[in-house]
Amino acid sequence: MLLMLFPLLAIVGLGFYMLREGRDDLVRAHPYARWIMVAALLPLVALIAFSLLFGIGELAADVPGGVFHLLPIIPIVILASQAWHRPVAGGVTLMVPGVVLGATFFGMMQGEIGFKVQGAIIMGVPFLLAGAGFLAAGAVARPAPLVPQH
Repeated sequence: MLLMLFPLLAIVGLGFYMLREGRDDLVRAHPYARWIMVAALLPLVALIAFSLLFGIGELAADVPGGVFHLLPIIPIVILASQAWHRPVAGGVTLMVPGVVLGATFFGMMQGEIGFKVQGAIIMGVPFLLAGAGFLAAGAVARPAPLVPQH
């Protein structure tokens, strides 16, 4: 349950920021930045597909715990939607749960080091890749700062 707290806090924080600042139309209008943002969504789509696979599989086998595989999909979709509207802030916000979830799963997994690394990669790396992609989209779309000529 504690794992769900960090993405929810990120959603609330970014939500308040978005209410105050609005959409970032500069990034969304840039043609290359838009493609980078689409590519940044792919790791999150893979994580959603992974959760759906286990959730639906367990529900089909009459295991009620399959619902718990489906619950993380909700904050992932909300974070992705917020990152689409504010790519720079959304990129940072996606990276925070990536680090926290990766470290938590690394600490929680039992057994050999390979199992720990695998859990950290499956749960943390998609958020980190998506966050880096949204940050890259923001960097591509921002105009270069003016350098004074001497």
